[in-house]
Amino acid sequence: MRWKTKYKKTKRYSRKIFKWGISILFLLLVVGYLIFKSSYVQTYISQKLGAYLSKKTETTITVGAVDFKPFDTFVLKDLLILDHHKDTMLFTSDFYFEINEYDFKNLKFNLDLIEFNNAYLNINTYQNEHQSNLKRFINKLSSNDSIKKNKNPQVYIEDIALEDLRLRIRNQNLPNIKEKIDFNHLELFDLNMDADDLIFKDNLIRINTEQFSFKEKSGFELLGMSGQLMMDNQNFILKYLEIETNDSDLNGDVSFEYKDWKSWSNFIEEVYIETYFEETIVSSNDVEYFTDLIDGLNRSLTFQGNINGTVSTLKAENLKFNFGELTQFDGEIEFNGLGVIDDPIIHAKISNLITFEKDIKNIPLPPFTSGKTIRTPKWMKKIGKMEFKGDFVGPTSNFEATGILKTNAGIIKSDVFFKSDSIG
Repeated sequence: MRWKTKYKKTKRYSRKIFKWGISILFLLLVVGYLIFKSSYVQTYISQKLGAYLSKKTETTITVGAVDFKPFDTFVLKDLLILDHHKDTMLFTSDFYFEINEYDFKNLKFNLDLIEFNNAYLNINTYQNEHQSNLKRFINKLSSNDSIKKNKNPQVYIEDIALEDLRLRIRNQNLPNIKEKIDFNHLELFDLNMDADDLIFKDNLIRINTEQFSFKEKSGFELLGMSGQLMMDNQNFILKYLEIETNDSDLNGDVSFEYKDWKSWSNFIEEVYIETYFEETIVSSNDVEYFTDLIDGLNRSLTFQGNINGTVSTLKAENLKFNFGELTQFDGEIEFNGLGVIDDPIIHAKISNLITFEKDIKNIPLPPFTSGKTIRTPKWMKKIGKMEFKGDFVGPTSNFEATGILKTNAGIIKSDVFFKSDSIG
């Protein structure tokens, strides 16, 4: 029986040691956490972290305080980054990030969350420099003698939240375009975004956007956007797209195909567009922020269908739209020379067109700032409703419409010419 008594004593003793060990470990964790939470320790860590990153990136980085929530959530408060010209590149009052896993050697990063609050991001390409301060910063940050130069970072972020962000993009080597959205001199404010599943690798960016809104210095305002975005060196694809502004409401899929990024400098002729739109409202007031081709148009169009091609050779299929007060269109339209010549050629195959003289005479003619519209013949006003099936060929200033015209007066085979002297 002695061995049983000895075994029980040993067991009780082992339990006490285990309990004391757990208690001591827990106490050490609590003490460590409290020490880390102290302002002295946080200041020390912030200074060391800022000094290391400043030296590595040749910038000036300061952090007001560092906080963490065991064991993978970090908060950088009052983060400030001054670029290589000592200008503010980034400031945020709160920068949250949750790390899942990382591999600095292979530049692989997996994060559960990134959140910026009250942030300012200034992406600047200085005069006589070929890369922006942000790109220079990233290249310096990811540089390592042990890493092959051709190795690109791979980043996955599960959730992204931006609240009250101001974004400024400037290229001092290019002129500033006033009263339009200039992607080389962009300034967004009141920017808010909720997104998930960001993937960045091998020149590919993919992200799902649940909510995205901003205002731009030109006056353009995006009330909301959601959809799935994918972009690489030759494609820019937006699926399940929903966009809302004060005057427009877009729903559909949009893709852009291009040879390389230089193609965007000649967007009208070198970027191929492929789209499918559900019922969509587009206002020229919004489009004017991106191009001066329709300045002064002041019209809205409700449509659905497929629109493909470059802007200069655009083709719309299965197209249905409403125009003016009473006009309805169903058919196909091809544009040749849109945005390239003053009076582009239009070829429309019309399955069904219902219109009235008062809508036709209000069709504006380019340049739209002139205020000129189509002048209709006197007989058209008398016949009221017109239903037309056939073809429309030629520029808007000098075209021919052939087909079957149904009016209150009867059905006739029409061959109508609108010449340049019919323009009012």
